[in-house]
Amino acid sequence: MKVILPTYAVLFLVAVAVARLPDAWLLVCAAGATVLGPLVWIAGQRGTDFDMEPATLANAPAEILSAVVLSGPYPVVTWVAPFLLGMWLGRRDLTDAALQVRLAVVGAAAGIGGMVVSRVLVGLVGQPGEEVGPDRLVSAVAHSQMPLWLLSGTGSAVLVVAVALLLVPRAGAWVRPLVAVGQLSLTVYVAHLFVIAALVRPGPGSAADGLVSASTPPRRRCAPSSAAVSPDARPPAGRRRRTGPAASGRSGGCRRTGRRRRGRRGSRGARRRGRTRRGTESTASRPMPITAVTTSTKKTATIEKLA
Repeated sequence: MKVILPTYAVLFLVAVAVARLPDAWLLVCAAGATVLGPLVWIAGQRGTDFDMEPATLANAPAEILSAVVLSGPYPVVTWVAPFLLGMWLGRRDLTDAALQVRLAVVGAAAGIGGMVVSRVLVGLVGQPGEEVGPDRLVSAVAHSQMPLWLLSGTGSAVLVVAVALLLVPRAGAWVRPLVAVGQLSLTVYVAHLFVIAALVRPGPGSAADGLVSASTPPRRRCAPSSAAVSPDARPPAGRRRRTGPAASGRSGGCRRTGRRRRGRRGSRGARRRGRTRRGTESTASRPMPITAVTTSTKKTATIEKLA
């Protein structure tokens, strides 16, 4: 499972190191990480088929550190940029209405501008190749770790924060649960991972697949439909084709999982009637000699063979 908690652990150590930096230096460091972080990432992954798989406890310590800092799904070298911007934003007076409006405008401009610039550059130089290289710098695809994606994604996050700051004071009491979740965001994030692990793992690849498979009853195996049976597959002579619900229950639809239990008398009677019916049908199917019946004066019947 790809989670950001190992990256958070390293970023918290970074926060301890830069906590006393002035506001201007935080912005400078965030801007520098936005530009230099993707270059470092490309240098570490160039010439490889990068799969962004996280490290596990079974890996060596050097491999774990490399995955968290450089090659994992949330590399510190690029994710430190929005983290430092968040530290700068946390020092602002977010109750100021004018600041909220400015954050909304700047966030929207960054979110849309990063995507537009990426589209223009891709149209000019073409799509990036499969191998990691400098041509990736024009990409704004989600989790591409490139500058335009960092600009667009971080701007979108700032826009969401600004809109929430503008609307929550006017929304009333119904948003209090959302406010509580925001105040315990890391705790809720860790808790939801345990919920996903309980519902999904091992099994489907997402929580939605796990919930759907858990709530959907298993399907019964069905026999082929009667329409799929070849018309040449006719019953042998002397046997009548079954029609109606009984026939359709056997030739098509789902098979029955159990059989009805009959008493001894009922089963014997059914077998006796079956033998009688088969005997009558087989007798009627054989060619019979032509006979004539005459009556004598003593009213005794005699049968004379004519052929």
